[in-house]
Amino acid sequence: MGPGSICTTRVVAGTGVPQITAVMSVAEALKNTKVKIIADGGLRYSGDVCKAIAAGAHAVMVGSLFAGTDEAPGERVLFQGKVFKKYRGMGSIG
Repeated sequence: MGPGSICTTRVVAGTGVPQITAVMSVAEALKNTKVKIIADGGLRYSGDVCKAIAAGAHAVMVGSLFAGTDEAPGERVLFQGKVFKKYRGMGSIG
């Protein structure tokens, strides 16, 4: 629950599991069904995408990986000597 880079659900709820563990558990539970699994959040590097698919995900959500590119719109901000880009998740309020 809530492993996304801007998600606070895990902190607020005080519960959750790492994304790869969640994908593996769900893949095992759904192995005899036609339900597709989408790994949403917790993917920081391209290798994380490969791991999620290897663990059983059929697709992944990678908002932060795309949001930080030059091609994506968004305001750049300087924070503690590093450049960041503001972005919002689909569950963002306001």
